[in-house]
Amino acid sequence: MIGTASLRRLFGDHLAWWLLAPLLLLFAALISFYWAFPSRTLKARLQMELVQRYGLQAQLSPPRLLFPPGLASDQVDLTFPEAGDRSLPLRRVRVSPLWFSLLGDAPGLRFRASLNGGTLTGTSRRNGQTTLVANQVAIHETLQINGGLSIQGVVENSNFSGLLPLQRSGERNLNLTLNQVRLSGLEAYGVPGGSLDLGQLELQAEGQGKTLRLKKLSLKGGALEGSGQGTIMIGASPAVSRLNLTLELRPGNGLNPALGELLSLIGTSAPNGGRRIRLSGSLQQPTLR
Repeated sequence: MIGTASLRRLFGDHLAWWLLAPLLLLFAALISFYWAFPSRTLKARLQMELVQRYGLQAQLSPPRLLFPPGLASDQVDLTFPEAGDRSLPLRRVRVSPLWFSLLGDAPGLRFRASLNGGTLTGTSRRNGQTTLVANQVAIHETLQINGGLSIQGVVENSNFSGLLPLQRSGERNLNLTLNQVRLSGLEAYGVPGGSLDLGQLELQAEGQGKTLRLKKLSLKGGALEGSGQGTIMIGASPAVSRLNLTLELRPGNGLNPALGELLSLIGTSAPNGGRRIRLSGSLQQPTLR
C-alpha cells in the first residue's frame, strides 16, 4: 500500500508535469485544428452566404484562421450584379467576432479591409444592423451608361449606420465627406479640358428604406460652390440613384467665365447672387430646371 508520504513525494516531484499536461494537450489540439482548417469548404460557404443574404457574387482567396480567433483573406472581390457587374476590390480582409454579441439575439462580427488606397472598417450583425467607416478611399464613378460624365474624389472619415440590404425597412444614417472632387466628361458642354475641380463635398442624410432625406449638402473650395436640400433614393449604383434636390449654386474660384454665363441662364436668381436650380431624375439622366 502506498503511504501518504509516498503520494506526497510522487505528486510533489511531478507537480509541474501534471499542471503542464492539460495546457500541452490544449495547445496540440489548437495546432491540429489550425493545421486541418477546412479553408476551401469555408470559402464555398462564404460565397453561398453572400449570394443568399446580400445578392453579392464573391471571388476570394482561401480564408485562413487568425489568433486570437478570426478569419483573414488577402483578396475579396465583391460583384453587384444589379449594378452592371460593378466590383468592389477588397484587400487584406480581417474578420473577428463581436464576442459579447454572441450571448445575445443578434450575434455579429467586426471587419477591416483595404480599398482603393484607404481603409474600410465596421461591424455587421445577424439582424442586418451594419456600421461602416471609410477613410482615404479613392472613388471614380461613371454617371452615364455610355461612359460620359464621371465623378472622382477621396472619401475621408465617412460613416454609415443602418440595416442592410437596402430593401429592408429601417432607419439609416449617412455622413459623407468627399475631397478632391472632380467632375469629368464635360467636353460636350464646352468646358476647357473637359473637367471641373469642385473642392469638397459634404453630405449628411437620414431616412427609411432606400430614401434618404438630406440634412446637409454643401460644395466648397472649387469652381462651383453651393448648398442643397431634398431627397435621394438609393439605387443599385450611384448612376441610377434618383434625385429630388433644390440646389443653390454660385461661381467659385477658377470658374471659366463662359461657364459662369451659362450658369446664369439656368434656374432662378438666389439672394446671395447665385442660382437656385431644381435637380431631378437619375444621376445618369438628370433634369435641370
